[in-house]
Amino acid sequence: MLGAVLEPSQRTEIMRRFWIDQGPRALIEPELSSILRISQWQRETIIVKLVERGTYMPVARMNSASDECRAFLNRVSAIGYVMTPEERKLDLKLRKENDRIYRQLVANFDVTIWDVLSTAQSRTLAKILRKPIPKKEDEKTKKRSSRAG
Repeated sequence: MLGAVLEPSQRTEIMRRFWIDQGPRALIEPELSSILRISQWQRETIIVKLVERGTYMPVARMNSASDECRAFLNRVSAIGYVMTPEERKLDLKLRKENDRIYRQLVANFDVTIWDVLSTAQSRTLAKILRKPIPKKEDEKTKKRSSRAG
C-alpha cells in the first residue's frame, strides 16, 4: 500500500522510523523479521520476552520514583493543594529524573531482547536503522576492554 503512493526511498525511510519507534517489538514485524531471517525459536523467544517486558514496565515505573519524589508527592497530592512556584520547579525536576531512570530501566530490560539476535543480525539491523543495537558484553569483550584500561 505504501509503495503505491511513495517513492521507494520514502517508503524505506518511513519503515526505518516505524521500526525505531517500535523498539524491540519491531523484531516480530513480518518484513523486518524476514530481512533479518529470524528463526522460529528466536521469534518465540522474542515474543515471550515482549510479554515479560509488558509486565516489567509498570514495575520499572514504580521503581523509578526516588524516595525524594515519593515524599514530595505525598506532601502535595492532597485535593485542592496548590503548589508554590518552587514546588512546581521541584516537581518538574523530579519528573524528569524519574523519567530518565524509567527509560534506563526499560533499556536495560530491552538488552535481553536484543541479545536474542546473532551478531550478524544485530549488524544488519544496525545498518537498516542507522543506529547501534545495544548488546550485553560477552566474556571476550569484557576481558579485552578491562585490559585496555
